[in-house]
Amino acid sequence: MFEKIDAIPWKVLILIGVVLLAIGLLVGIKFINFILVFAGFFLIFTGVQNRKK
Repeated sequence: MFEKIDAIPWKVLILIGVVLLAIGLLVGIKFINFILVFAGFFLIFTGVQNRKK
């Protein structure tokens, strides 16, 4: 799973992460949206890590 994520360019990862975060925060905080926000943070973090490589 992580190998596939590493293959995606970091700019795209951060962009997708920001979009997921925005959707999760706009809709309101429920359990599913919490997962969206968490996934968004995870993608942004992974993108930043990939950029540093």
